Amino acid sequence: MILLSSGASGAAFRTEIADRRQWIAQTEADIRAGNRAPIYCNICDRPQIAMVDGGPDFGPGYPNLREGLVCPCGAKNRDRLMVLASRDRLLTSSRTYFFGAMSGWADWARRVRSETTTFCEYLADDCSRGREVTLEPSGLVVRNEDLTCTSFDDASADLVLHQDVLEHIPDFRAALRETRRILRPGGATLFTAPFFDVLDQGWVRARIAEDGQIEHLMTEERHGDPLSPEGILAFYNFGWDLLAAIREEGFEEVAATMVYAPDLGLVSNGCPVPEGNMLPIYISATRPA
Repeated sequence: MILLSSGASGAAFRTEIADRRQWIAQTEADIRAGNRAPIYCNICDRPQIAMVDGGPDFGPGYPNLREGLVCPCGAKNRDRLMVLASRDRLLTSSRTYFFGAMSGWADWARRVRSETTTFCEYLADDCSRGREVTLEPSGLVVRNEDLTCTSFDDASADLVLHQDVLEHIPDFRAALRETRRILRPGGATLFTAPFFDVLDQGWVRARIAEDGQIEHLMTEERHGDPLSPEGILAFYNFGWDLLAAIREEGFEEVAATMVYAPDLGLVSNGCPVPEGNMLPIYISATRPA
């Protein structure tokens, strides 16, 4: 396992990990060659064989291991990462807001802490904020919320969680400000987003122009969306300047933490291009007490 947390620069992180890059590359080559990996899944809580299970890839021979290294229980690499990151806080939180409520991580949270967790999805502009909706055919009950403008009271949560949500919000700083508003002093947020350790400055892939239309600055990139067959547009690929933005919006103890643990099914996405390689990193920050 490699556990590395940094609230500083990308250069410092890259220096720390430099001598492990070759081991990481060989580990993932072995997974690709065997099309599987023995893991301990922290979602179904048992030893399993995770399969390289199709999905998006980076070209022939390079499957996306972040999305495609799947446990028989259905949990993905990034689900397992966030269970590891959030378990202790979630189990002790008196009120948690969980955005992006359709994932293996969310299913685990429902099992272990549903009584103190509100599960949210952004459903539609014509669905009133705060309304609870039963999704079909799953039967999941979610609350319609926009992370940039929720219906929650000020300082009402100990913990705000989300997974691969922030990159889809045109004004991601508005989401950071809203997160700070709804957190109690001393409360924390934990999340994943496409974060690339080689990027000191992240990429703006698209933005909303003055006329309200989407302006594409790079090749259009869409991610899978359980609520839409068309997928959802990614506005950002984040880099280390995201941590500075989080601090500027009033947070402290801001960090990017990598947990590289093949035996737990935590590896990179496997992209062979450095600018596209995403290590198993989550972001954490605290509202000052």
